Amino acid sequence: MQTMQNIKLVKLWLVLISLLILCIACNSEKTTDAKTKAPTTETVVAAQTTHNRVVNMTYRYIDGRISVFVDTKPPLYHVALEDIRKRATDHNPAALYELSRRLSSATEDPPQDIDKSLALLQQAADLKDPDAQNALGMLYTYGEMGLPKNESTANEWFLKAAEQGNMEAQFNLAASYKYGSGTNVDMEKALFWYRKAAEQNHPMALNALGSCYRNGEGVQKDTKKALDFYNKASDLGAGMADFNIGNMYDFGDGVATDKKKAFEYYNKGAERGYPEAMSYLGVAYEDGVAVSQDYAKAAEWYRRGARDGDPTGQVNLGLLFYSGSGVTQSYKEALKWFKKAAQNGQPNALGQLAAMYINGEGVTQNYKKAYSYARQAAQKGDNLAIYYVGQFYQNGIEVPKSNIDAYANYQIAISTNSDGNLLEEQRASLDNIKKQMTPAQISQAEAKIPELMREYGLK
Repeated sequence: MQTMQNIKLVKLWLVLISLLILCIACNSEKTTDAKTKAPTTETVVAAQTTHNRVVNMTYRYIDGRISVFVDTKPPLYHVALEDIRKRATDHNPAALYELSRRLSSATEDPPQDIDKSLALLQQAADLKDPDAQNALGMLYTYGEMGLPKNESTANEWFLKAAEQGNMEAQFNLAASYKYGSGTNVDMEKALFWYRKAAEQNHPMALNALGSCYRNGEGVQKDTKKALDFYNKASDLGAGMADFNIGNMYDFGDGVATDKKKAFEYYNKGAERGYPEAMSYLGVAYEDGVAVSQDYAKAAEWYRRGARDGDPTGQVNLGLLFYSGSGVTQSYKEALKWFKKAAQNGQPNALGQLAAMYINGEGVTQNYKKAYSYARQAAQKGDNLAIYYVGQFYQNGIEVPKSNIDAYANYQIAISTNSDGNLLEEQRASLDNIKKQMTPAQISQAEAKIPELMREYGLK
């Protein structure tokens, strides 16, 4: 009985609150209508502070944040939605943006209407609503909702919103300057806008500043400052920052190597949904570092990272399926994950695909495809693929037979082999090819190595 009484009281309270909102809305409308029937841009912007208070109150109800004891679609939802529609008709920028946002989603009320959504978004942006300006910039960045992809135009909208203090736009503009998206790379401007967003505790801006200091991008390298920024971002819930902290402890970058701490931060980042942290947890379980070796758990974390698009998780999950470690052995599954990782630019995945097509594992043997994959991977510096390219030249498969090219690739593979995988086989292949070459040919091959190293992106 007591619970029922509590529910009735809460419902009564919600009705009273809804009536209060409507009263405030009516009073605000009367004040605005007394001044002008068709408000100009200047009048609307000046009135925005008054209107936003009501609009923002109604949003809380639309999003169901105060609906514990009511239905999923409470009557108050429709009251609030009509309030937003009315304010949008009166050219309130915040209401225009909110209605645009809702029309862009596939819902029953209001039904999806992309064209109308875009028109309202443009209207809100023209009326200087910073959220709308930033949203319009994002649409131009990716060429969505029928707009052409135009990163330069995107930056114009980001700048308008950033100058009004919108931290999302400040972060987006900073990223454009850092990576040269629609503009020239300008680290000074990138840092300026990252700092502006970071001053408002934007988690990813704090993380980005941490990476700038960690790598010495536009600032003097300072791993202490990097760690400070990463920690601030982590405190605000940024899983990427957790991963970066874990990575610093994992490899002793500016801090003492601490595999246990690395594992803790990877786990924290994974729990927050950051895919790369999931994949690195998989590495820890596969290698038994800071935790007992467990191939099944490794596969579980690789799978989670892989499903969220992380290429490290994809290639490592493929390797587990290839060998049957922690999962049922399956060349078909291995091939699937190698291909996904390759599509995401993972060099090792390209090398593994080359090996499968060379050996006909799970696929019909196909040297043409194998060479194509090996060449792509070699140009990304993959050690295994460079060795395979050497074998193609030594045997004259898909390329003219050339001991000189074979020697040069074998030598590069040996000099860049960091994990010892196939190292003895690579050395044996080099020794074998040397026996078939004259001193002049060996000199030619040695002279070719620097050029190939540059082609492969290796120092």
